[in-house]
Amino acid sequence: MMPATLVGLVAGLWVLTRTDPVVFRWIICVTALVLLVVLASGWRYRGVLGTGARSGVGAAAGFFGGVSGAAGPPVILFYMGGTRGTALIRANILLFLIMNDVVYIAVLGSRGLLDPFAVAVGLLLIVPYALGGLIGQAVFDPARERLYRAVSYVVIAGAALIGLPLFD
Repeated sequence: MMPATLVGLVAGLWVLTRTDPVVFRWIICVTALVLLVVLASGWRYRGVLGTGARSGVGAAAGFFGGVSGAAGPPVILFYMGGTRGTALIRANILLFLIMNDVVYIAVLGSRGLLDPFAVAVGLLLIVPYALGGLIGQAVFDPARERLYRAVSYVVIAGAALIGLPLFD
């Protein structure tokens, strides 16, 4: 998924610099809510997803990452919409998001778009981020899949609703 993510990221950054941010907030928030409805409906894709489907998910994640900084929704739908177990879903999403961050920073850096203050804050937050991941891993119990899905749905809904331009 990562090569396609890179292509989508570059395209998303290009569109971001040429489009009204309010339009993208609407698109991103509504898309997140639609994806949430699909997830919460219980629909699951039972087939085998090939390279093309994975590349499409990667490109969508990259594009969303470029226009909003939020690459996660397409990948989360991809993994949570399947039939894999919670532990594998969690591991794949975390791995993708970490790899995506590395690609995102490299692309922004190569274009001179990294603010030094933001980079310094990001570096300071690596330790709490890593600690949060370790704590999450320690308390993670695959037997509580329903609880994790419910909490995920609430977080997605909250983020999408708070992000709507209606509340500016």
